[in-house]
Amino acid sequence: MERGPDVEYSPRAGIDFRCPRSAVEGAFNLIEHDPDQVAEFDEFLAEVSRQENPYLLDIGCHFGIFTFGMLGRCGPGSRAVAVDPSPVACRMVRHISEGNDWKSRVTVLQSAAGANPGELEMIDAGMASSGYFVLPGDHPQKDRIRVPIRTIDDLVREFGVPHFIKIDVESFEGDVLRGGSEVLGEHRCTLFIELHNKMAMERGADPRSPLKTLRSLGYNRISLQGREMSDAELLDADLIRIIARKD
Repeated sequence: MERGPDVEYSPRAGIDFRCPRSAVEGAFNLIEHDPDQVAEFDEFLAEVSRQENPYLLDIGCHFGIFTFGMLGRCGPGSRAVAVDPSPVACRMVRHISEGNDWKSRVTVLQSAAGANPGELEMIDAGMASSGYFVLPGDHPQKDRIRVPIRTIDDLVREFGVPHFIKIDVESFEGDVLRGGSEVLGEHRCTLFIELHNKMAMERGADPRSPLKTLRSLGYNRISLQGREMSDAELLDADLIRIIARKD
């Protein structure tokens, strides 16, 4: 994917940084024009702004708009570990970090996240996907790459306990949460999670799994745009973007 020239970009008032036009047009525009993603991004910014020197673990970061939104809003004490299996996405996050003198505040890891450490075969989802990587179907071996799998517990042992964890992993939320049972059971990290219920059912997974894990770890306050939701309401949506907190 060609990055193209860098441009000035301001996704919200007071947040300004340089990035390739292809990032704006291929990914970042959704947090300006898609109503659900506009609301999700605004709620995220409001939450992280309440924390002094916030530290974000951004799992499934793609081109890093949540990481860069936080860095732009919260000042020089904020930092992030950005995790994504796509080499295209990781190159983009590194490029934007370096172009805005944020390299020291962003650690980029080309990795999947899951329940257990290991490796995973993935493929590029195609030219129109802006660098997304997905599980292979009947794709030839030459199109596949192997990426490491990291767990939240493993990442926290290496990089420290975050204030916030964002999880956008295309229906593998349950696996990622189980891989953080030690950290999430002990600490009070605020979680921003995309629950891909329909996608989970389509691949034969149980969409109730992430909610069961959250409840077992003490995350009993699960809300959408400030309103606490029951499990039945959460499962009724094909895709829902929530915040999970402990009492």
